[in-house]
Amino acid sequence: MSNLSGVSIKRMTHLAVLLVLCIVGQPVLAYGQAPRKPPNIVIITADDMGWHDVGFHGSNQIPTPNIDALAYDGIILNRHYSAPMCTPSRAALMTGRNPINVGMQHYVIDSDEPWGLGLDQRIMPEYFRAAGYRTHMIGKWHLGFFTEHYIPTNRGFDTHIGYLGPYVDYWSYVSKMNSGTFQGYDMRQNRFVNYAANGTYATDYFTMAAKDIIAQHGKSEEPMLLVLNHLAPHAGNDDDPLQAPQETIDKFTYIQNRDRRTYAAMMSKLDDSVGAVYESLKVNRMLHNSIIVFLSDNGGVTRGMHSNTGSNYPFRGQKHSPWEGAVRTAALIWSPLLQDTQRVSNQWFHISDWLPTLASAAGIKVGNGSFSDIDGIDQWEALAYGTGNPRQRLMNNLDEIFGYTSYMENGFKYINGTTLNGVNDEWYGETDAFDKLPTDDQYLNGVMSTTIAKAGMLDEKLITYLRRHARVNCGNAIPTKRCNPLVKPCLFDIINDPCEMHDISSQYPRKLREIRQHLEHYRARAVKPRNRPHDPEADPTKFGGVWNWWRTDPTRLAKQDDEIPPPSHSLAKDTQLFVIIPIVVVGIIFVFGTLLYLSNKNLIKLCRRKKQDSSTTPSEIPTDASSPDGKATADAAFSSKIYVISDRDLDSRRINLIFNMNLLMKITFLGSLWLATSINFVKANSLEYDGWLNIALFHALDIDEPNKFTLRGNVTVTNRNTGLVSVAQEPLSLQDRNKLKRLAQENRLYRLEAHVTDSDGVTKFLTSSKACALAKAQLTDVLWVSLDHSGMVTAVTQSVNNGNMNECRDLSNTDVDVLDEFNTDVYVKHTESAPIPDTASFIQKMEREREARERGETKDNRSFFAKYWMYLVPVVILLLISATNPEAGQR
Repeated sequence: MSNLSGVSIKRMTHLAVLLVLCIVGQPVLAYGQAPRKPPNIVIITADDMGWHDVGFHGSNQIPTPNIDALAYDGIILNRHYSAPMCTPSRAALMTGRNPINVGMQHYVIDSDEPWGLGLDQRIMPEYFRAAGYRTHMIGKWHLGFFTEHYIPTNRGFDTHIGYLGPYVDYWSYVSKMNSGTFQGYDMRQNRFVNYAANGTYATDYFTMAAKDIIAQHGKSEEPMLLVLNHLAPHAGNDDDPLQAPQETIDKFTYIQNRDRRTYAAMMSKLDDSVGAVYESLKVNRMLHNSIIVFLSDNGGVTRGMHSNTGSNYPFRGQKHSPWEGAVRTAALIWSPLLQDTQRVSNQWFHISDWLPTLASAAGIKVGNGSFSDIDGIDQWEALAYGTGNPRQRLMNNLDEIFGYTSYMENGFKYINGTTLNGVNDEWYGETDAFDKLPTDDQYLNGVMSTTIAKAGMLDEKLITYLRRHARVNCGNAIPTKRCNPLVKPCLFDIINDPCEMHDISSQYPRKLREIRQHLEHYRARAVKPRNRPHDPEADPTKFGGVWNWWRTDPTRLAKQDDEIPPPSHSLAKDTQLFVIIPIVVVGIIFVFGTLLYLSNKNLIKLCRRKKQDSSTTPSEIPTDASSPDGKATADAAFSSKIYVISDRDLDSRRINLIFNMNLLMKITFLGSLWLATSINFVKANSLEYDGWLNIALFHALDIDEPNKFTLRGNVTVTNRNTGLVSVAQEPLSLQDRNKLKRLAQENRLYRLEAHVTDSDGVTKFLTSSKACALAKAQLTDVLWVSLDHSGMVTAVTQSVNNGNMNECRDLSNTDVDVLDEFNTDVYVKHTESAPIPDTASFIQKMEREREARERGETKDNRSFFAKYWMYLVPVVILLLISATNPEAGQR
């Protein structure tokens, strides 16, 4: 028994020692274990690449084996969204914020425009550099460079090899602006001009620069952020937009369209670049701890300005439009750090999410936690482990200048308005049926032969499966309820109708109202666009033919630059043609009439000359009076009489011709005066600026909280000149009805606050009416929007027809219980022009006249016409009457 107890005591002693060793040893092991190094991050951006221009979306026309292999071995982001244009999307990528919240939502930056991404915005490289990263940018910047403060190396990047503007020539790196005749060389090595690149194909040069940077980091082992913004496949200058090495173009002879063939070569060089970057990371032993992101900044440009023949098939629209073809872009992420890979992700992902997502992967905190700091959502966990879909709402863009909105919420997509009057709103980019495309087997062999596919041990079944699920197929569906967003807002079930063919706004009116209400919160936070007009001082000839920063003080952006100029014509575009043509015609007639008038005296002398006496003036008709039979003399007399008659008839015709010309000249002159007066009248009564206008209506219904205003609805004035408006208002809830009933019963005021949003910002107006009168009128009221001649809103007032005070006393419950929705008429009032009196001069004049009357000095101060009009009018009438009888003037 004692032996057993001794054994048990020994065992207990051993267990205790082991437990102590485990407890003590665990922190020792943890302390001795090397912490995981921050991952290397490589972001590769394609410029204006179409959805259908990569193989993993189902097309065999343009093989992209390296990009596809990276997608199959990583995660295909099948619902990746961006802004519809270059500058807004790059601003969102760098800041993690929506472009509307940083003033970058409207159009792009031309190289001669003095604006850029605000210096108050902290961007991606600044976060990573503060965390110990070396930060590098290669290729396109396009976020402003009018002062040196805006260039990449002053915004957080340690190095920059690339161009500052929107595009360059692929070989010469010369950039020509469409806005004028400016052109210059645009290639930099940090802040210095890089002439060494000249003559090397841009995609190849940027790839070599990326490999050099990766090799340097392979030796130093510092964490790296590399942003590789390719020029490809964006179009170059308009005189030679699509460029690629000829030997690469010759690989795509099966593509009939020559431009599309060149575009395929540009995509092929881009694909080679992706493969080279992957291989360089592998060679320098950085691949195991790297994250590679590949994406397009926006959709392709199938047609129009800067067209590169990019295909967004089967989506609707293209770059610079609110449709899927502009904002739904090809994207993927690859990394050994991802736990759930080789899949197609359908989670909603916005380009602004990349900053918080990649920062989270690197253990970096972005922003200060406030909603206003970062709009993007950290989706690293959802990507790495496939845990769900953190994002439910997507603001593609809200451009109040172009007048369109593209927004998604819980699978519904809302579009209101569009760009360029809808010229880019169709379906484009279907593959030419006559192209003899590579087969599926050839496609699979191309992907399987890449280093990426071999390293990821991809097989044909997996590739086929992923490719089938990444393809978007709308079938041969014909739009049954096609929607024109210029006429009314459109609503789409974007999950089941990704090609935006069937408008469901009439089926879901409540959802439409709900989305429009949510949009007001976005609109309230939106920042005024930072765009500025072209500056002649940017001329590259002033800097040796190089695009260079031309200002020294960035504060001049706010102090000295004017707004984007309003339209140069006060008349509507449809009216301008009908006004200009008559002006030109009348002007030409008036010039001819003036010339005829100047030569009138000589013509009248010619027509009214007196016939010379036959005795003193030799006859122009030969006569022979010496004829012996007298016959010749008779013939001569007869011929002379014929001549005289013809001469008189000729004079009469000439006088009639001159009279008609004089009359035409007078009519032309009077018509010109009338037309000029009419045009001046139209211009005087037209708005100088006829743009959009949005009015958000908020009302105060709670007596206990009088300063609490809730959203009532939204009024959009699409044309200030004609007063064309659209009204969308929320129905009253039961709680709001009771509040309004209490207001009416206590004879209180119904207060309405109008938030007027236009291109200059937000202005608030407060108006009110009797609550009981509004209730008796069954929520029928009138809004008056008053404008001055510059188009600025000066007042928003509400009126109710039933405004009798006594009617408040007999307000019944039925008057309130039936209230549901407001019925509002909106009228736009323009200020009537009137002369501004000069009071001081008028008083002085009256004093002088009074003193003159006291001295007996009366003076008639009327004008000459006012005093003698009764004599002038009869003279003019007499002249006009006499002019109608040219024979009287001859006699």
